[in-house]
Amino acid sequence: ASSGNNNNSSAVREEELDSLREENVSLLMRLADANQQIESLTSLANNLQQSLDSRPEVPTLFHGTYNFRRKNVTELSQLISRYLEDKPSNIDGNKRYDCVRSCYNDLERGFSDNPQHYYLDMRMLLATCLASTWFSNNQRTSLQSWYNAHFGNGPCRDSS
Repeated sequence: ASSGNNNNSSAVREEELDSLREENVSLLMRLADANQQIESLTSLANNLQQSLDSRPEVPTLFHGTYNFRRKNVTELSQLISRYLEDKPSNIDGNKRYDCVRSCYNDLERGFSDNPQHYYLDMRMLLATCLASTWFSNNQRTSLQSWYNAHFGNGPCRDSS
């Protein structure tokens, strides 16, 4: 009877060993796949880092203040165009609209000390504003009206 138990016990151990060997092979295959993914991700990370390193240094255009007036319309246009369709959450929507409106009011008033290319700068600013997704429908209506009043319907005609 003891030799039957030994054979039975030996068969159970062989089954357990076979099961463990299969599990080991499966784990080794998963490890190889994981290592391949690690290599792929490492390569991707290196490529992204090289891409970032090769980008030109871009100056910060927004410093938390809304001091955009007629003397720096170009900077306001650059800020809006940099994030044309994805306004940063730290920029207040109404405050930047107020800056544009203030610049437009200065154009309307025709101050003698407006910057040399103010008319062209304002055309660029209003066209940039109309091309962006930064403004509400009411604000866009005003922007379109301002553009049309000074520059005609031209290329910035609202497509809606």
